[in-house]
Amino acid sequence: ILFLLIRCFFTRLQTKYLYRSFHPLYLLYWVAFIIGIINSYFLYQLIANFFIPNSKTPTDYLIIFIFLTISGFQSLLFAMWMDIQDNERLSK
Repeated sequence: ILFLLIRCFFTRLQTKYLYRSFHPLYLLYWVAFIIGIINSYFLYQLIANFFIPNSKTPTDYLIIFIFLTISGFQSLLFAMWMDIQDNERLSK
């Protein structure tokens, strides 16, 4: 059932917010997903350096990880907020 929910979510994004009327929340959702995928690499590097004895965590990885986490989370929240605002008329 999880696969069905995810597939229907992406189908709804594509048909409703890309094909019918181009809406910025489509871009915000995709930016958040892509940033999350890129961010997983930096999270892996930080965790790997944490568990290796006598290794120092690179500061640039930490800064990039924090920046990507904040940017991705903010994009996701704005997309969800716009989605709620756009679908508010359906609940009335």
